[in-house]
Amino acid sequence: INSRYLIAGSTKSNDGNVSFNHGATDGWLIKTNSIGELEWEKTYGGSNGDGIFRIFSADENNYYLLCSSYSSDGDISNDPYPESTDFWIVKIDSSGNILWERILGGNILDQMWTGTPTSDGGVVALGWTGSTDGDITVNYGAYDMWMVKVNSNGEKERDFSIGTNDFDYGHAIFQTYDG
Repeated sequence: INSRYLIAGSTKSNDGNVSFNHGATDGWLIKTNSIGELEWEKTYGGSNGDGIFRIFSADENNYYLLCSSYSSDGDISNDPYPESTDFWIVKIDSSGNILWERILGGNILDQMWTGTPTSDGGVVALGWTGSTDGDITVNYGAYDMWMVKVNSNGEKERDFSIGTNDFDYGHAIFQTYDG
C-alpha cells in the first residue's frame, strides 16, 4: 500500500518541524509518506489565533481545510468581521497551496467545530454562532448551532441556525444518503 497522510493541528512554534509561524497559533498541515516520513508541512493563518479542525478531500486531488480564525491578515485575504473569531474555509491543492479561502460569520464569536463534504463538490461547516449579522441569517439568542454551505468555488449557498434563547452548540454533521 502506498498510503500518504495529511495530518492537521495547530502550533504556536516556529522551530523543529515548523517552518513558519504567522503569529499566535496557526493551523499546521503535515503530509507524510506511507511510513510516516515528512514530505512537506505548511502553516496557515495570520497574526492572531487560527486552527484547523477538519480536512476533507475535495475535487482533483484538492482538499478542504475547515478552520477557525481570529486573524484578519496573513493568509486571510478578506475578513469582513475583524476582531472576532469566524469560520475559515480554505481549499488547497495537493501541495498545500491555497486555491481560495473564505471567512464566514459575523461580528461576535463564530466557532467552527466540524463539517462534511457534499455530493455536489462543496462543503458544509458546522459550529456555533453568537452573531446576529454578517453571514448569519437567523439568531435565536445567545449561541446557536450554525451551519453554512459553500460550493466548490467558496461561494456561500445557504446557512441554517438551530437554537433557543440559551447556549446551543453543533458538534457533528454528515450528508444523508438521499442528499
